[in-house]
Amino acid sequence: ARQIQLLGAVDRSRIPSILSACDVFLFPTLRIEGLPINVLEALASGLPVITSNHMSPILGRALPAIYVDPHSPSDIAGAITQAVAIDISIRTCLLPEQFWLSHCAAEYCRLRLTQAS
Repeated sequence: ARQIQLLGAVDRSRIPSILSACDVFLFPTLRIEGLPINVLEALASGLPVITSNHMSPILGRALPAIYVDPHSPSDIAGAITQAVAIDISIRTCLLPEQFWLSHCAAEYCRLRLTQAS
């Protein structure tokens, strides 16, 4: 049976197991969030992400997400329908490499070496 569970606040240690049990990550925020860690974690877990369309100028060029009007239940429902049609039976990381910790650390070291020269 199809279910939607709203969990509210959870301990950070539970996040990996919760994400692994999900089919879609829904984040219709009304705020300007910058680069939200929850979106990065969901993409790294291989989940299709649905987030607010006002986030697209911030995330749109770099992160694969479905953008919706957060005030429109029909937009959100349509995006959920689209997202659950994505085959996630074989979970692969959807997070672009530029957001991987190893890439960020290497870039930081490169910049530090460039500044030291």
